Amino acid sequence: MRTAIITLTKKGTELGRILHQRVEQSQLYVPTKFTKPDDQNVYDGSVRTVIADAFSDFDALILIMATGVAVRCLAPLIQDKRTDPAVIALDEAGRFAISLLSGHIGGANELAQKVASLINAQPVITTASDLQGTLNVDLLGQKFGWTIEHPQNITRVSAAVINGEKVGIVQTCGERDWWPASVPLPANLYAFDSLETLQTSGCTAGLLISCRLIDRLDGDWQNRLVIYRPKCLVVGIGMHRNTDCSQIETAVSTALEKATLSFKSLRNLATIDTRQSEAGLIKFARTHGLPIQAFTKEQLNAVFNIPHPSEIVHRHIGVRGVCEPAALLSANPPCERGKGKGERKRQRAFPTFHFPLSTLSFQGEDR
Repeated sequence: MRTAIITLTKKGTELGRILHQRVEQSQLYVPTKFTKPDDQNVYDGSVRTVIADAFSDFDALILIMATGVAVRCLAPLIQDKRTDPAVIALDEAGRFAISLLSGHIGGANELAQKVASLINAQPVITTASDLQGTLNVDLLGQKFGWTIEHPQNITRVSAAVINGEKVGIVQTCGERDWWPASVPLPANLYAFDSLETLQTSGCTAGLLISCRLIDRLDGDWQNRLVIYRPKCLVVGIGMHRNTDCSQIETAVSTALEKATLSFKSLRNLATIDTRQSEAGLIKFARTHGLPIQAFTKEQLNAVFNIPHPSEIVHRHIGVRGVCEPAALLSANPPCERGKGKGERKRQRAFPTFHFPLSTLSFQGEDR
């Protein structure tokens, strides 16, 4: 992450120079009276102004100064833990690395531990979930790129986890190694096979890991459930040439809604190599940050028993289908299929489903 190291005192500046050499993608800001010829970022005014500018320009801040000074400078800048940069404070002697702001989502806790290891300091972490060694609700699935729905519920659900209340977890798709296999889940976390079972379990809060859309939630579960959307769906697209982006958008959205699947769980698009450069497809992919995986005719024809082979497509471009075999190939190893049949495996208490993923044929044939 892009990191600003801001110093205030002479000893602090000496420590800052050491960290600047050891922290990747870092820039050092030092007061004019303590500069050396190699210093590139020198300030002559208030450190408050330097911190304010860095707050909006960097992913992380390392403030080598008294915690009180740091807090007073940061106070008017703080907005939201989902957008604020990670901030840690160090004393000028380099004894303590204190995580101050955006400990979880921003990565300040991890940064404090990293910096402490670089200078043989003591990391200071005060977030309850880290101290208890329990689940971090706001970090679950982050390393896999999962998207969180109902983020406004994170605080309530996190409190339930930290306070030892009964919290249920339902997982129907996505990566399985979000919790170390060698470490038992905290005693107050319970696994359930379905959302319906969770809602009648007596749990005070819940975590749902799924690519399925939800029809409804009972009672006030809409306020005590955090939903995670793993990137586990592949959309196979067969299309005419010169198909507009808006047409693709409508077709994909309609197909996912019909299959009760979340758009937020899309991992990538799959098609034939003769369509991967289509302007409409490229625009759609870029708009939603989706990679395009393309396959040759030979690769597509190597997929047998596709659900809906087309003689028309075969006559025009030499393959029995595009969207279905492309999605099946791209989804290997598959995660979850729109129609809901597949191999079920178990790991601890959670079910994992492996499916060929949902497919989409646009306008029914290729030309």
